[in-house]
Amino acid sequence: YAPYSSAAGTNPSSVTLTLPSEQFQVENIFDGSSLPMVAIPTAVEAASETNIWINGRIHFCNLAALVRFRIYSTDPAYTGSYGTASNVYHYVSDVSFALTEGAGICGSGTLDMTGLTEESGDEAFLLSGATGTSVRTRAAVKVGTSKDDAAEVYMALLPGTWSGTLTVTTIWGEFTYTLTDKEFERNKTRTFNVDLAHAATKTAYSESNVQFADVRAQGTATLTDEMFGKEEGQARIYGVILADGGNPNMDQNLQYGTTVDGYAVTTIDKFADASPNANNIYTTENDRTNYLQEGLNQGQYGYRLKFDSPKRNVFKRGDKVYIWLNGVRQIKEADPDRYTLVIGPDTRIIKIDRWTEATLTSNSRYVKTPQTIAGLTSDAIYTNVKIKDVEFQIKRGAYANVREYDAIANPVNKGLYEGVNQARKAKDGAANLLYDKDNGGIYMLLNMNCDWRWNAATRTRKPVPQGTGSIKGVLVHQEMERWGGDLGTYCIRPMSEEDIAIDAALSSNWNDLVEWTFTKKTWSIGQYSWNAATSATGGYISTGKYTDAQLVQEVLNATTAAGMTNNTGSVARLYTDNLKMYQNQTGNSTVQYPVIPSWGYRGFDVSDFSKMTIENNVDQTFGMSAGSIIEFLVNYTGFYEWTDGAWEPGDEVHGIVAEFSTSGVSGSEAAISFSIAGGSPSRRNADNISWHQSHSFPIDWAVEYATSDDGTSWSSW
Repeated sequence: YAPYSSAAGTNPSSVTLTLPSEQFQVENIFDGSSLPMVAIPTAVEAASETNIWINGRIHFCNLAALVRFRIYSTDPAYTGSYGTASNVYHYVSDVSFALTEGAGICGSGTLDMTGLTEESGDEAFLLSGATGTSVRTRAAVKVGTSKDDAAEVYMALLPGTWSGTLTVTTIWGEFTYTLTDKEFERNKTRTFNVDLAHAATKTAYSESNVQFADVRAQGTATLTDEMFGKEEGQARIYGVILADGGNPNMDQNLQYGTTVDGYAVTTIDKFADASPNANNIYTTENDRTNYLQEGLNQGQYGYRLKFDSPKRNVFKRGDKVYIWLNGVRQIKEADPDRYTLVIGPDTRIIKIDRWTEATLTSNSRYVKTPQTIAGLTSDAIYTNVKIKDVEFQIKRGAYANVREYDAIANPVNKGLYEGVNQARKAKDGAANLLYDKDNGGIYMLLNMNCDWRWNAATRTRKPVPQGTGSIKGVLVHQEMERWGGDLGTYCIRPMSEEDIAIDAALSSNWNDLVEWTFTKKTWSIGQYSWNAATSATGGYISTGKYTDAQLVQEVLNATTAAGMTNNTGSVARLYTDNLKMYQNQTGNSTVQYPVIPSWGYRGFDVSDFSKMTIENNVDQTFGMSAGSIIEFLVNYTGFYEWTDGAWEPGDEVHGIVAEFSTSGVSGSEAAISFSIAGGSPSRRNADNISWHQSHSFPIDWAVEYATSDDGTSWSSW
């Protein structure tokens, strides 16, 4: 049977199926889950001696009747331009059919499949126990001017002879018709031509728009018409939808079972092939989120829209809509101020037109004049913004430098796992820092399901673009626990790769002074060919700090010949001043050189490690990625020194030291960039990999710089 659900059961003598009372149509695509089907049992033979399966054909039979309403108007008052606004048209928002007598037009019922044959009549396909009395299809299609260009809205009904009231809702109002003793046959489509000019009754909506500022002034509250001095059913706002419903970069997704805005995260990820798991993240929050920018006042304010179900999020980028406010819940969050509208099943939303792509690009209400990071304000949150003169701070690597084994399920990593404990899909998104010439910074957020971050054919990640340019998208405030919590006052979510307009021909606003990095030119995995040296300038690595006799450790020198950057005119060293010896996994106190090479997750290959299992369960070997990391192998407690059993402000803290000269260097701004990964990435065996271990590492960092030549005076960065 289809659509499958675990609730329907697997007992063929009593399968529970549902024809929903609320159905959805996006453009001209009708929701297939509203059309339940069952298959006649079919024998499929197999050659037992070879166990080779023979292809079989399954014949599905519809349980429902399908109705097509062709909606138009021969009265120009109900079609074409609406009111005094230009490019505002009559759109059908929903069509409903309510019985005046009887029941069984929709709902849940049971079916015995065991007796079905190719000769079974229609009576064998009736759902027993379905008692629904009304059906509604939500849509957004433009009313036509004749039968030839009529809007088509579909509806699924359980077969029968029904009488009731048909209601068509458009931006103008409601139009009702009486249908008497109409027969609807299983597996057949019946068409009704609906002329709005000949409706039995017409109830017009009054034009009574409310400004976004007036709605925001209500704070966290369930909105009512009375709040705005309007009569019942009149208060509404007018705005422009910022992205297609279902765009994979709408919002942060959460773990199964989490409750947000009063709704529990229970929708299973579209690529999941297992039962719900409270340890995993699913796409519910993303799929039920959209953004609405004010249609008036130069698009000053914006809203985040949270639909109670992803299915209701049917609107597309550029759709101009009215949202009636009565019963809508508004949520206000502070620091920075931002507003969400929670859209329930009874909220009336009517599309009135869609801006073309050319209009979206040029209209100042949709994309405001490009601004700097410093010029952003909380008024712009949940609006479409364009930020100029930015570049990626960390230019090496891909849009999402994470292990795909740990990433939320997506088409590229589907079936990708390694080891028995690698089933947790805990990474939903990546945060890439952008900065400008004034040292302003903003994180660009990217969810794992964005197909433009990878090349599906080669299973490789796309690198971040080089150069300088602009980025546009929805301005948000986001706290991502797995990226250290607070990501700053503002973040930006691009809605497509085209929103990232970085031009490689435009050089960086910054000059690189010194950079420590590893490439395959400087070392090789498994051999650790470091070109080690005993002198400070004889190679990439030297032992011990050059001024004192602290714990012997390796010091990494920024050597241009090795592919690093050193424009200081002197030696540039990287090391840690932790004086504690590292204890290896067996507990023995041995000198472990704290600065060592390792491989990380910056490579473009989706499989960062040498072995993985693909969907067909055939092991394939992949080479190590070119991306790599510097690993600091340290005794964690050696970073803190205290005497009373707990660290307090004023107690000494050790850290990682980047030591270089700034003699002769001048400029107005300086920046340090680094990223971290926690745990040990070395392999122990095929099924028990060492990054399963619980390693401690700092998430919150403090950066200081020396203000004296001898290193005794320091200031916060």
